[in-house]
Amino acid sequence: MRNKTREKDSSSRNFAVGVIVLALAVIGLISVFGMGVRFTGRLLDNTKEKEQFERLTLPVVMFDPVPFESPQDADPLMLLQSSLWATLLDEKSQDYLYDEWQQLLIPVSDVDVSCAKLFGSDITLTHQTFGNYEVTYLYDEELQAYHVPVAYYSGLYTPRVEEIQHSGDVYLVTVGYVPPTSAWTVITQGEDGVTQPDKYMIYEFHKNGDDYNLRAIRYLDGQGVGGSENHAQTTVPVQPAGESDLEETAGLSEEETAGLSDEEEAAGLSDEAQDEEDSEEETAGESDTQPEEDASSDEAA
Repeated sequence: MRNKTREKDSSSRNFAVGVIVLALAVIGLISVFGMGVRFTGRLLDNTKEKEQFERLTLPVVMFDPVPFESPQDADPLMLLQSSLWATLLDEKSQDYLYDEWQQLLIPVSDVDVSCAKLFGSDITLTHQTFGNYEVTYLYDEELQAYHVPVAYYSGLYTPRVEEIQHSGDVYLVTVGYVPPTSAWTVITQGEDGVTQPDKYMIYEFHKNGDDYNLRAIRYLDGQGVGGSENHAQTTVPVQPAGESDLEETAGLSEEETAGLSDEEEAAGLSDEAQDEEDSEEETAGESDTQPEEDASSDEAA
């Protein structure tokens, strides 16, 4: 009896241990599966990477530069302008001083550093004063700094990264050019209420240490040189004054127009003939009444 009791106790303990081990195994399997799902989700959801490239491309996209295959072939003024704005958009810009005209003083050395980070260390900027009648970036050679006006900028593109492909250290980023909000962009918004890009471009970045150097900008395949498709516009021609006759004859063929001119000429001839007949009748009437007047004058005599 004692042996049987011991066997029952042992079986019960083994069963309990087995249940616990099985439960732990199931919990471990669920944990591993959950970790795999979260890891896969992080791989697929590259939102942070997209935001990073949107910050990198902003000082370039905002001015809609002409595509290039190498920064050496790009517009030197665009390189300078984008490098200056990359400096302005950096967190370090909060530490810059103001001049007596309340303009930011941006050191030339910082602009050069921004250029090396954005376009590569092999690019040398040509520092100069640039701008337009509204905003001027004054290059101070003596101070080795730029006087940058604190102004409100509008009408500039902002980037929206749609896709990132990379092979090794080369990243191909599909960037949408989102226009500034206006009445037209509100009308052309998508179903989700988000303003749609005017066009898409391919930005090629080369990873260089901690930096991503922009080495080329290309048109998206199939988009063409003109960028996005042009919106169809309907124009209403303005009719000059005094051309109502052209409206009446518009749409008629040459034969119909020729026939119309012949009818007008015939109508003109018939009108002339009618005028001649009327004049002859008036002359005949005058001649008939003339003898009666002469006879009455003789009788009176």
